Amino acid sequence: MWYWRGDSAARELFRGEDWVPDGAAPDLVFLSLITLQQMSEHARDLAADWVAGIRAGGGTVAFSANHRAAGWPSRAAAAAEAARFAGRADLVFASAADCEALFGTAGVEAALDSLGMLGAAGGTVTIALRAIWPAHSGSTP
Repeated sequence: MWYWRGDSAARELFRGEDWVPDGAAPDLVFLSLITLQQMSEHARDLAADWVAGIRAGGGTVAFSANHRAAGWPSRAAAAAEAARFAGRADLVFASAADCEALFGTAGVEAALDSLGMLGAAGGTVTIALRAIWPAHSGSTP
C-alpha cells in the first residue's frame, strides 16, 4: 500500500481554516513539522497565531521538529517554519539530525542551544543509537 502525503486527508483538512477551533483554548496542543508540511501557507499562519494565543493564555504548546525533507520545497522553507513554531512552543522535541538538517547545528548541546535561541521554553534532543543484538543460534529478535 502506498501513502502519498500530497493527496492525504490531513492535507485536505489543513488547506483551509475549518480546522482552527473556535471558543475555549485547549490546555495542551501538540504539532509537528510533518503536520505543518501538510498545511497551506495560510493555514500555517493561522496555526502560528493560534498556538501563540494558547501559550499567551497559559496553555502548553509542544512541537516536534521531525523533519522530512521531501515534504518541503526547500530546506530553508522547512527551517523557517520549524523556527517559527519552535519559538512559540513550551517544549520542543527534535533529534540532533533534525537540528543539523534544519539549523546547521552539530551535536546535542548545539541543537539545544539553537532551540533556546529560537524562543522555546524547553526542549528534548535525541540522538540515534544503533541497537546491537547478540546472535543466538543464527537468529535475531
